[in-house]
Amino acid sequence: MKLPSKNDIIIIHYGCSSFEKKDNKVYWLGAVYYLNDQKKYFFTDGDEIKSIESFSNFLEKNAERTILHWSMNSPKFGFIPIEKRYLKLKGSSIKIHPSKQIDLSEYFKDKYGVNYVSREGGRLNNLAIHNGFTGFKKNIEVKNNAEASDRLELLFSIYQAEIQDKLKISRTSLFDIKMWNKPCFELFEYLMSNYYTNKKVQVTSIWFFLKEISSDPYIISCTKEVYKNYINIHYNIRIKNFDKPQNWNDVKRILSDLRINFQDT
Repeated sequence: MKLPSKNDIIIIHYGCSSFEKKDNKVYWLGAVYYLNDQKKYFFTDGDEIKSIESFSNFLEKNAERTILHWSMNSPKFGFIPIEKRYLKLKGSSIKIHPSKQIDLSEYFKDKYGVNYVSREGGRLNNLAIHNGFTGFKKNIEVKNNAEASDRLELLFSIYQAEIQDKLKISRTSLFDIKMWNKPCFELFEYLMSNYYTNKKVQVTSIWFFLKEISSDPYIISCTKEVYKNYINIHYNIRIKNFDKPQNWNDVKRILSDLRINFQDT
């Protein structure tokens, strides 16, 4: 599944009190979206009842759009806690649960695997660091308007990078015994770290090299398609052309030297 275009989505986020507190106080609610190819914002803070009502009305008016959010289906954070907070303050219920929605956190876990970025310190913060985006926050409670704006812009930057196929995720490899044996996997990791310099042909060259030398102790059994899928999931590299480079003899010589270095380490 691909994310909808920018004219068909609204990115929402909000700030609340720490999960350790029982009140679930809502500090602000915001959104960023496009209207007639112009970037627009929705933002409300201050009086909680009015802010929640305003947010609910905003979502109702834009019911035809897909709402993008970050983990807002959680019992501790998102739509349910906001509704409960309103009920506690107002004494009446309110519905804040868009029918068309995508949880970006779950979307990335489904697409890239749970290890697409470290969870320690928060995946949002780590995506910000990894991609050079603003919006990193040390504190759980994002209260003031400037921090709120940064957090909204971070989500928009992540979305924009993803639809442009430019989102950077952590490059982590996982050993799969159906693809190769352990020595071959370790050689693959070494070549990715010491040979790959952001050129896709280098990634395919590693596969051709491993295939040519495949014998004890380095045994590879994966097909091109399995390898392409693995590279896409774990390295966020989408390979279209899978041809051996014209200067294969030179490339093979470089990879052979790296293999010798690997064996000597």
